[in-house]
Amino acid sequence: MKVSLDSKAELYLKTKGIDTVTLFLRSTGGGWCGFIQVPEVAYKVPEVPEGYIKQDINGITIYIQKMATEGTEHIEFKVKGFWVFKGLVAEGVKFPRI
Repeated sequence: MKVSLDSKAELYLKTKGIDTVTLFLRSTGGGWCGFIQVPEVAYKVPEVPEGYIKQDINGITIYIQKMATEGTEHIEFKVKGFWVFKGLVAEGVKFPRI
């Protein structure tokens, strides 16, 4: 599986002094709609790193939850949003069934 940061994402992280990115799946929903897995990005080392794939891209350590890689060939981190609402998103994550 390939993992990449686009140039704007790399610049954003370096400008903010962030050197760690974690991608994990968060369960949300319930009730009538059931549950879904939503990809989330955090800027810290995961509490249980054994459940993650670790990669280094140009001095930025990236942890990706193993469940988030199922059926995925390429995950790319990009910057989305504006002003104080700007942050990274992960594109290419398949939504596993739970």
